[in-house]
Amino acid sequence: MKNICVVILSLFVLLACTEEHEQSQLVDETAEQEYGNVSFEERVKLHVHSQLHLSSSENYSLKIYKAHLNDDQIEDAIITINRLEYAIKRAKEGKSLAKSSDLDFWGNYNLVFYYDSELDKITPPLEFNSTPLRELKVSFDFVSSDQYQDVIIDYPLRNAEYRIYLPIINHTPTQVLQWKVYDGWGTDELESYCFSYKPGSYSPFKDIVVTKASMKNIERGEDYNKITPEITCGDEVVKTFFFNPKDFKYYAPK
Repeated sequence: MKNICVVILSLFVLLACTEEHEQSQLVDETAEQEYGNVSFEERVKLHVHSQLHLSSSENYSLKIYKAHLNDDQIEDAIITINRLEYAIKRAKEGKSLAKSSDLDFWGNYNLVFYYDSELDKITPPLEFNSTPLRELKVSFDFVSSDQYQDVIIDYPLRNAEYRIYLPIINHTPTQVLQWKVYDGWGTDELESYCFSYKPGSYSPFKDIVVTKASMKNIERGEDYNKITPEITCGDEVVKTFFFNPKDFKYYAPK
């Protein structure tokens, strides 16, 4: 996975809409009201089907994670979608099943929606160029504020996993940092990392400290998509990232 730069670049392009830090293009209120008096879970499903143009027969995974992601004291939500069945179907239709299988069906089949409780809106999807054989991992932590949490997404790239920090800025999940959790699983070049936080050097956003970790390797030929990583954090600091509020990005001194 050392030739990962192309994938990372494509992900930055896919998430470019967040770079402007403007309010996301939320679904029109009239369209939302057409859903009628339904539960939040049903509303989410209707929204996802509408946005992704899903067929009624497609099987997919939908998960809802709730947390306070802004200062309105009302729970927001992150919705993840995994479309593995659709990825396999497309590979078969394109007569590229064997090649796609070798690449773990790499593509934009892991997606994220954000529900903003303050606006009572659900965003369009963020697409993660990743491996749909594993789903996105969602967690939350107090990084930009001690009053509410921020979104953290770990996404799989074959025998690697990367982490993206997505605080909500101007009602938009905004990418501020990306770093690897591990890479080279099942090879002699395995590396892994842990993340912790300390008071911010230049802003209320906390500094993000990356330390080396040890990780249990697997034998060559084992299916890394079916094994849970075992990572033990170490003390050796690799990078310390600080947040620059001028361009909404984290940087590490050289």
